[in-house]
Amino acid sequence: MKEELILKLEELLKEDASEDTITRANEIKNDYLKACETVTQDQLQKFLEDGGNSDDFEPKKDPLDTRFNELLVIFADRDHKQKKVLQSEISGKLKAKEEIVAAIEKLIAEEANIGKAFHAFKELQTKWNEIGNVSSKEYKNLQSIYHRHSHNFYYNMKLSKDLRELDFKRNLEQRTQLLTKIESLLPMESIRGIERMITLYRMEWSELGPTPPETIEPLRTKYRELLGQVFQKVRAFYQERQKDEEVHLEAKKKLLERAKGIAAENFENGKQWQSMTETLNGILEEWKKVGFGPRAENEKVWEDLRAAMNTFYNKKRDYFAGIKKVQKEGRDKKTAIIEKAEK
Repeated sequence: MKEELILKLEELLKEDASEDTITRANEIKNDYLKACETVTQDQLQKFLEDGGNSDDFEPKKDPLDTRFNELLVIFADRDHKQKKVLQSEISGKLKAKEEIVAAIEKLIAEEANIGKAFHAFKELQTKWNEIGNVSSKEYKNLQSIYHRHSHNFYYNMKLSKDLRELDFKRNLEQRTQLLTKIESLLPMESIRGIERMITLYRMEWSELGPTPPETIEPLRTKYRELLGQVFQKVRAFYQERQKDEEVHLEAKKKLLERAKGIAAENFENGKQWQSMTETLNGILEEWKKVGFGPRAENEKVWEDLRAAMNTFYNKKRDYFAGIKKVQKEGRDKKTAIIEKAEK
């Protein structure tokens, strides 16, 4: 399992740095940590069975972990550089878009020639779209200003009916196509994919120009309905996952109570101790098969299980140490008798 994840990470390093590769690297990291936890649980079980104390337990060093950490460092460095480049790009894009907004505002106020104004406005729109989306607080405000000026241009400038209707028609087609794209997210299984795409589609929607007045409200209504369905699907996924985690947590709590019950007992003979050891090992195996619970609670119940196992194995060790002591005392007495007899 670890080897496969390392290979995936190495293959990912061959791709260009992007938010997507960083996200996938983090997913691989989480899978690797889960694999490490499983290995650690197996090692702890063996350590306790051999008479060790959980407080003294240290997982064995694995060369694969060293290699994995090296790859993570490389990714972290790439992520840092990517963010610096991205921040530089954001600053440049924001400045360029601020200049376009200023140009549109000036165009509305000063240009009297309708044909020339419309041509200049379309060029500015093209430049705006070519710059691309920028996710930032400043951009959100800038986007709002851009939309206001764009609408002012259409409705305040006395454009010819043909030019206006042509542009309205194109914007209507683009918005309709985008609604179809948003709707196509509903049957998708990958929630992460849905979240990434809906963010892009929402930004794309905000970039599009006005449509015929009679279509504005129906389009807005359809857009809001689809957004609501998409976000409901995302919410339902996380709610279901939360329910699963709660179920897993309850299952682990029940196993923990069983382990605590065993740890609280003092058994009378070696056969009982061995039988309870097998039972406790069975509880640990069941534990491994149960999925993860909520992070904070999951760590707490795991620590409690370790404590219960530690208590049990300490008692078991003391019990057999006592038997060995009695047996040794008996051997010593018999040896002394034999020595007397020999004399």
